Amino acid sequence: MSCLASIAFTLTSLLPAQAGETGTWTGQLHRHKDGEYVQLNLQLEENSNWGQSYSLDELRGFSAADGGARFTLSREAGTIQFEGTFRNGKGAGFFDFTPAPGFAREMEKLGYPDVSGEKALHLTLADVGPRKVREFKDLGFDPLPWDDLFALSIHGVTREFVEDVRSLGFPLADADRAVQFRIHGITHEYVNELREANLGELDEDAVVALKIHGVTADYAHEMRGLGLGELGADELKTMRIHGITPEFVEEMRALELGELSADDMVALKIHGVSADFAREMRALDLGKLGAEELKAMRIHGVTSEYVKDMRSLRLGKLSAQDMIELRIHNVTADFAREMSALLGSLSADKLKQLSIHGVTPDFVRKMRDAGYGNATADDLIQLRIHGVDKILLDKKTKSKRK
Repeated sequence: MSCLASIAFTLTSLLPAQAGETGTWTGQLHRHKDGEYVQLNLQLEENSNWGQSYSLDELRGFSAADGGARFTLSREAGTIQFEGTFRNGKGAGFFDFTPAPGFAREMEKLGYPDVSGEKALHLTLADVGPRKVREFKDLGFDPLPWDDLFALSIHGVTREFVEDVRSLGFPLADADRAVQFRIHGITHEYVNELREANLGELDEDAVVALKIHGVTADYAHEMRGLGLGELGADELKTMRIHGITPEFVEEMRALELGELSADDMVALKIHGVSADFAREMRALDLGKLGAEELKAMRIHGVTSEYVKDMRSLRLGKLSAQDMIELRIHNVTADFAREMSALLGSLSADKLKQLSIHGVTPDFVRKMRDAGYGNATADDLIQLRIHGVDKILLDKKTKSKRK
């Protein structure tokens, strides 16, 4: 059975029905590097849909040539006869399903009662029958509810696959784990390559995680060859998750940021420190910025535009650390201009203090309306610290009530 493309079905639709089912189908021929297959989509009158791919050798009599089409899909559960037309590799038509004699009785003996009608049709489409049920149970997947039974069959889990994986020392104790290994394409070859790369003891969860995130033995050798140390499975996984490539490592080293570990590379990547960003910021005469300064600037949003805006205020020589601290405390060029218009010339440090304590242009105007017209920046900071604005507001509220 071929399970190379998308599969869609609803288990809640697997309810007892009358023997024999009919409906409509659509199909499309696909050519893949592994061969040709047909994506079939079946629609029943009871709003039940099924979509799955089948290899050409599974569909007896199939032809994608333009014109009439007649082909069958035969399985243990029964036979589906398709009739319709094909044109330019796309087809549509009607189907009729005939359950196999004695199939329902055999399934009932194995613990699956009421297998008839639409349920038998779904079992045919998924290639589920007594042979596979016995095989899966013999492999230890017992109890085996409907959803596990369908998942194992649809995703192509076979005795050969399970025994091959178990020979590597992985128990594959349940259907979910077997399906997980099959879906992610974890093969005997892949596991052996990881082990030869000396990534330490790898259990089922570790192997699945490495495969999902694209960690291969080649990647491990490549990253270790860059002098980043004897990287373990977790470090390699983290590096792959965040897109650490040999090119990125070389770019960071070309910036002469000092000795950078694998963790440093990950941190720089996470916070968006690129070679372009580093060169752009260094061109602003902020000194030979190191990895920590560049990371801090990215974290707090210090951009070349921000630096240029702050310098336009003529606040004196501002270092990279000054820029970072001003940005941390939300001192913007607009804030600085508005406060200077109200209070006169202000230093970078004073602007930072005003912002830290919540002295805003609105606060300044409020205090002036309350009679503090000559208050300096330091006075306003003290008023804000001691909550004078709240006291005044409370007094106004009480006065109105009287």
